[in-house]
Amino acid sequence: MHPFPWRRGPELWEPACGKIGQAACHSHREGGISFQLDLARYESVFVVLNPSTQPEVYLQASDADETVRSDKGEIVLRKYAPGTVQYIVVPPDGKIEEKRLVTPSRPLSTLALREGRSRTALEANGDVYKCRFDCAKDLVPSARLAVEGKTQVVEAKLNGRDLGLRFACPFSFELGGALREGANELELRHAEPYTFTSRLGNTKVVPYYEFHV
Repeated sequence: MHPFPWRRGPELWEPACGKIGQAACHSHREGGISFQLDLARYESVFVVLNPSTQPEVYLQASDADETVRSDKGEIVLRKYAPGTVQYIVVPPDGKIEEKRLVTPSRPLSTLALREGRSRTALEANGDVYKCRFDCAKDLVPSARLAVEGKTQVVEAKLNGRDLGLRFACPFSFELGGALREGANELELRHAEPYTFTSRLGNTKVVPYYEFHV
């Protein structure tokens, strides 16, 4: 008989991008498990209690603005403003540790991409939008691209690097190493096969401080 599957950590299955990973932050209680799930508008995930999954390091508590697990399985703490981050980490051997991190003191500013955009029509009811923007040093390397006011399919590239494809809200892309200090070129391919319209909504680069556990 399998042990209770939540003892191995709940898995989060994300239908919009196909990612599967164990919840980064959760706590076990008698007869169950609890964790915070932050979802954007229209966003959804499947929570799966899988008895065959292997236990991974996780956090029992965290006051970071976001606590996520990367594609490589690392726990990532994000802070959108200067300050401290406190968390309790539980490795597979069960030795609980309480830790505290301090971000740099400089503030972070969201970069709205409004100027210098070009638009090229696609044959299949869509458009390609391109724009160039300069990135300050405090945006590199931790930031995400948020595209608002879109529906259907959005595919993003930054400086020639593929950021992925989204077909449902939120249209958000992690920039990672694709974002450069100085000049950058963004390309958004937007397809609207059913409504036959395409328009560019608000597009912005949102920086954050990031720590890997």
